[in-house]
Amino acid sequence: MTFLAINIALVVFGLVTLTGKPAILSPYIAIGFYYYIFIYLPGYFLAKVFLKNKEYDLLEIIPYSLCAGYVFIFPWTTLAYVTKLGVGSFCAIYLSVVLVWIVFYALYIKKRRAVYSTAMRMESWTALLLGAIILAGVLMADYFGGFTSGNFLVHVSAIRKIAAFGFFEQHSCYFKDFQHNLNLYNSYYGLMGAISWITKIDPVKIWIYLPQFIVPIGLLAQFIFARKLFGSNRLAVLSLLFYFVYYYVYNPNAPAGGQAWLLSELAACNNYISIGIFLPVILTLALDYVSAGNRRLLFFFPLLFLADGTIHLYIQSKTYFLLFAFLFWALLARPQFINIRRLSAVALASCAGLVLFAYGFLVLTPNINPAYLTVNGTGGSWPVAYYGKWPVVALNTLVLDPLVTAAVVSFTFVVFSARSGRAALFIFSSILSIAFVIYNPIIMKLGGIVHPAYERITRLYNIIPFTLAITFPFSLVAAYKSRNAIASSLLKILLAANLVVIAVLFVKAPQRLKQIVFTKNYSNSQLENNTPFYDSIRAAIPSGSTVMINLPLSTWWTTYFPHYIVAHAFDFVLPPNINQTPRKEDVRSFYSHPADDNSRALLARYKTDYLVLTATEAQIVQPQNAGYLHPISISGMVHIYKVSANEVFTSFDKID
Repeated sequence: MTFLAINIALVVFGLVTLTGKPAILSPYIAIGFYYYIFIYLPGYFLAKVFLKNKEYDLLEIIPYSLCAGYVFIFPWTTLAYVTKLGVGSFCAIYLSVVLVWIVFYALYIKKRRAVYSTAMRMESWTALLLGAIILAGVLMADYFGGFTSGNFLVHVSAIRKIAAFGFFEQHSCYFKDFQHNLNLYNSYYGLMGAISWITKIDPVKIWIYLPQFIVPIGLLAQFIFARKLFGSNRLAVLSLLFYFVYYYVYNPNAPAGGQAWLLSELAACNNYISIGIFLPVILTLALDYVSAGNRRLLFFFPLLFLADGTIHLYIQSKTYFLLFAFLFWALLARPQFINIRRLSAVALASCAGLVLFAYGFLVLTPNINPAYLTVNGTGGSWPVAYYGKWPVVALNTLVLDPLVTAAVVSFTFVVFSARSGRAALFIFSSILSIAFVIYNPIIMKLGGIVHPAYERITRLYNIIPFTLAITFPFSLVAAYKSRNAIASSLLKILLAANLVVIAVLFVKAPQRLKQIVFTKNYSNSQLENNTPFYDSIRAAIPSGSTVMINLPLSTWWTTYFPHYIVAHAFDFVLPPNINQTPRKEDVRSFYSHPADDNSRALLARYKTDYLVLTATEAQIVQPQNAGYLHPISISGMVHIYKVSANEVFTSFDKID
């Protein structure tokens, strides 16, 4: 009861903080506190509804709680988007629901069906190694922080709109005339926007601090899945060690040409929550059901997939891919250790999550990809993929990457063992299925939704269980030792080679880590140094305005300002089926000559409210000679003009 009372008090405190100035000033404590009461707390009690007594330990309940927390929040964020609910109203309603849920659990569910965790049975050295890996991950995440470029540009733009507008809306975070965001009714954006709105912490700073709250959960999720797959704490920790050394220490395919930490970009991002936490959790629970047949989990799977889709609609498909690939190969192999009927039931139950695709592709719009349908019904088409370097990138990775090379060699043992254990069958099915997709030019042209994410090879690493493949031969040591002397000798050679690979990674790691420029302190100092400039822009241009800016400034404008733009310099922020070339050409045309009637017509076409010029651009455009441009702010960096060609075009009225 003490635990329940403390958590009830925390939620009540969270409700009280909605009424005034931020009560928590430290970003560490503020972000951690609201993430806990919004996600972990309701998720903890919800996960227990679907679990059996004594069937899980405390290590499992942490990632289960995060996933269940997103299950709990997604109906409310969806409702907020649909009704354009104010952020303050959303927070008050949601936290009140959380409070009622905890009380209901304590007074009704717990009395009818108490669920307790089992004791963790783990050798001391295994527990110490697991703790050391997680602690090292947290310390590295705290040191490097979130990478303020790359994915950051996409997600913080959407989060800032919610926090600045003070209410939920579903427009593109770049173009006002595009009705829908890339990720429909995104619960992650809603949560981060709400935390920023409550705490008054800039979304950029939240992004910088976020990895340290996500990294340990991702490591735990990888561990519990490997443990379920191998049935061994030792092998699970060994697999996690390989995973940590490679992704965290070796820093493969690092962003910004090696100047940023890979997890700085991934761990703050919603696609990491989807693919790095939801994916292993769902597969762990799937194996649980196949083994034990807990029917409550069949009701949990569709909810998990729905929640996963509201976090990242397109990354959700990767979990489907692995699950159905496993089912496909299990149906072909028909091994005795897999209950095909139960595995089929999991796959069937998970299909309820496809309702998001059905809604997005069939209801919102007749186009396959609804994300950027304009208000006039134009835009959107088949999501044809564009991969100019196919298959060179993947081939180079197989040949040049030490860990991938070791995994491919280890895969030989997986192939010969695929019918003798579920670990081998899963590794075999996932690697072979994904390899078939990425090396198949026909499938590669069908689009980004149906195949594993490939826009960056590191996304491939997050799906293919390379570290599981490297770990697998270690599980055969005892069996081969007693059966076949030659096979045992070959296996020992392979294990030694794998250890050499890890040593090579460690040798190269210090040099690679020294190249990193983007640390938390660096990103924070950049934000603080530029804050006066950012504040001056926000004071001059109201939230929700459409701004004409040249392409170089468009790369980061929507990330720091709650405005809409005409065109974005980077095509990667848009789906592959969207061609913004005409928009870019219009922008280039506007900035290439003095302002005239054609310039005025172009501004009117995009219902532009404000024009932003650098000093050099002002010499070309000559806004002082255009009667429809009125100076608002002239500084050394930018000149801001109000466009009188249109009335201010905004459909957004603050609710709170």
